[in-house]
Amino acid sequence: MKEKIITLFLLASNLSFAQNAETKVTMNQLIDSTAIVKWISENSYDMGKDNNILAYNKIDSIARVKKIIGIGEPAHGVKTIYESRNELAKYLIQKCNYNIIALEMHFNVGVKVNEYISTGKGNLKEILKSGHFFTNCQEYIDFFEWLKNYNSKNNKKVMIYGMDIQSNIDLLEDLFSYLNTVDKNIKKSTDNLDKLFTKKTFGIIVVSTKRKEIQ
Repeated sequence: MKEKIITLFLLASNLSFAQNAETKVTMNQLIDSTAIVKWISENSYDMGKDNNILAYNKIDSIARVKKIIGIGEPAHGVKTIYESRNELAKYLIQKCNYNIIALEMHFNVGVKVNEYISTGKGNLKEILKSGHFFTNCQEYIDFFEWLKNYNSKNNKKVMIYGMDIQSNIDLLEDLFSYLNTVDKNIKKSTDNLDKLFTKKTFGIIVVSTKRKEIQ
């Protein structure tokens, strides 16, 4: 079965635009604010007006032929943006068969959230506390609870993946625990893991299969 992916992310630039074969925006046009406003007016839809049928028809025309859909947001932590984005993601899951969500979240937190929506294991609020501040909010909780309920009723499960790798200490600990089950000798290299890589100390750990040591 083909996988279809939704990505949720922050739009970092002050101006974002889409482009296809029929719609091209040149650099000269970008400098011209009139052209920018015109392009936005011609290519945007109001999602808030009674689930605007034109907007969802446009989404359908894109989503049914694409494997990856990106949903950007101009700022983190805005309730109305989160709510609109969640409804759009639900639509893509239910109507367009998307089943993977990649979002701005520590990879290790994403692993735990995915386990939660798949099996119910864990405490969702505690899991989110260990991640970014902007994912530790009611809108994310509501969305993940919806995903958990959806997965419990459907054979095709939705999966969550965190795309950020800035803080993955817990995942490293899990990795070394697994390596110890594969090769008992590697335990000598990982006994001092807590001292070498604590939650307040950042660095790079390289595991060499030949030298069996941490550099």
